[in-house]
Amino acid sequence: MISRYCESSSPAEQPRPRLTTVPYPAPAPCRTQGARGAADTPPAYRHVRPAIAKFTLIELLVVIAIIAILAAMLLPVLQKARNQARSIQCVSNLKQVFSGLAFYAGDHKYYPAAKPSQEAGAAYPGESFVWTFRTAPYLGQRGVPRAHDGIDVWQDASDIRNAGVLNCPGLVIGKKDMSCYAMNTFGRYKEDFRMTALAAPPEVDLNSPGGNSLYAKPDSRCTKSSGGIAPPSPSRMLFVSELGYGAEMAANAGIPCNIRNGTYLNNVYNGLFQNGFEASFRHSARKSVLWFDGHVSQVRYKEVNWSLVIP
Repeated sequence: MISRYCESSSPAEQPRPRLTTVPYPAPAPCRTQGARGAADTPPAYRHVRPAIAKFTLIELLVVIAIIAILAAMLLPVLQKARNQARSIQCVSNLKQVFSGLAFYAGDHKYYPAAKPSQEAGAAYPGESFVWTFRTAPYLGQRGVPRAHDGIDVWQDASDIRNAGVLNCPGLVIGKKDMSCYAMNTFGRYKEDFRMTALAAPPEVDLNSPGGNSLYAKPDSRCTKSSGGIAPPSPSRMLFVSELGYGAEMAANAGIPCNIRNGTYLNNVYNGLFQNGFEASFRHSARKSVLWFDGHVSQVRYKEVNWSLVIP
């Protein structure tokens, strides 16, 4: 039998000591043996748990500072990209609006008027003659405000004026009388540049002062010079645009749907709910304009003059 100990279990089996001057060799390290016939197994060692790295407070603060610096660098870039996306969407909206206006003119020979004068004080749905309500069905949208079943007709009318492609993503909508886009009344073109083929609303004198919203035809043209400015071509005749934000609009808590002159277009009143310049020139200090020939571009502050022409 194999002993489990380093020395023999029986004293008789141990060799007798001899007298010698040679010292005993150092004892071999004790090694345990396993099962019968198995090789010697090494001694067991204690498992050491690996050390876990920890951040110090200073290191943590440094990481936070680096993240804050990177965020500060990226935010302006992200904001610029967001504004650019809104600008592209606005331009696309106005191109589709022109398609709707062209389809309307194909059915009625005239474009709709911005806001016919005889409807100026009427209650909804009487103001469904306003150009946005007339154009909406040609844009795949509902065009008549609902005035039944307890619905707030004024809010419903605002929802129509600011739905689908009639909504500019860059404008904060906070009141009921808001319009993202406004149409030229053509009064200035009639007075200053003798625009042809215009029609007045029923019971309105075409030769009355230029504040009236007039009906224009696709073939209407300016024929007279004014203030040293040659008759503007259709590509320079403003049709639909983003209206400026004026003090009278803040008092009435809204933005109207018609543009009478360049003052209306360039207003930058500091409003009650959004900075006036940011509301009027909301695409990187520019505003989108749909011109009478159907193309869309963007203009800077006061680039369009009082007669609604780029000099």
